[in-house]
Amino acid sequence: GYKVGELSPELTVTLNSFFASLDDTTLSVENVPYMDKTCNFLLNVESSSPCIKIFADENRLKLEFSLSMFCKISDVNTDSSDQALSENKPLPYALKIKAEQILAERITALIETSQRTGCDIFKIKEKLYRYHNKQYSRYKDNYLSVMEFSVKTEVNSQL
Repeated sequence: GYKVGELSPELTVTLNSFFASLDDTTLSVENVPYMDKTCNFLLNVESSSPCIKIFADENRLKLEFSLSMFCKISDVNTDSSDQALSENKPLPYALKIKAEQILAERITALIETSQRTGCDIFKIKEKLYRYHNKQYSRYKDNYLSVMEFSVKTEVNSQL
């Protein structure tokens, strides 16, 4: 359609995480402090759990977007290979925080793109009709412009 090109490849993958499994997808996390230097990591996404919750009443429409990912490190640009990184151990804290920040920024960019273009990429109108039918008539024409939203992300390497 005429909205082609609005999303970067990274945003497209993030959007797809809300509708399909991201198994064996990678997430690049750059400039992470690790072992007294700055490293770039490549995380392999083993599984993801997306959720969009809608709260609607006569005063406001609020959406909560959350995305939880289970990842393992598949590559890091260090001088020596650290095999322990790919084992089922907690991610380095700085990497976990940076990965969560990247995902939160991408989800926020998706929501803002949806609002700017008027394209309901998260199928909010359908969810509003299905789960908040009493408020549907109040928000059906302006839900993208009046909605408030919050984003929560979680990246772990252990189940």
